[in-house]
Amino acid sequence: GTVTGGAIAAKELAEGGLKVVMLEDGRHFTTDDLNARPHAMMAGLYRDAGQTITLGNAPIVLPQGRAVGGTTIINSGTCFRTPANVLQSWQRDFGVDVSAASLDPFFRRVEREINVAQVPADIAGNNARIVRDAAESLGWSGDYIFRNARGCVGSGVCPSGCPTSAKQHT
Repeated sequence: GTVTGGAIAAKELAEGGLKVVMLEDGRHFTTDDLNARPHAMMAGLYRDAGQTITLGNAPIVLPQGRAVGGTTIINSGTCFRTPANVLQSWQRDFGVDVSAASLDPFFRRVEREINVAQVPADIAGNNARIVRDAAESLGWSGDYIFRNARGCVGSGVCPSGCPTSAKQHT
């Protein structure tokens, strides 16, 4: 998934007194437009019909949204904090003085703003339970993911746009 970085930055700048304009490459979709039919939605919601690839030795398909809300309209809403080992590499490699503890209040604020909560077991489903149980049996940490979805009914069509408006896309 992607972060709602542009929206958060725009909100903070506007609250700081600046005038902010946000532009999107794509149209506005209403809940009525989101029909939960992946094939039909790919052409309208995805840049290059979902066929954008990265450059380099190992090309990777990188789905990007092309609608108001950007990629947040097609992501699963998965939300996670920057892992401690990544923060440590930023300190070591780039001299960025950040830690999980120093970022905690900022993460909490963003999570509150975009309604991040852990997926309940009944919505996560059996596949997620099997993976969680397998991780725990191996002594690994594992649990249901955190998402910014309020009132999710578990339809499983997040990448085609949420037809119930539960996913909190920008």
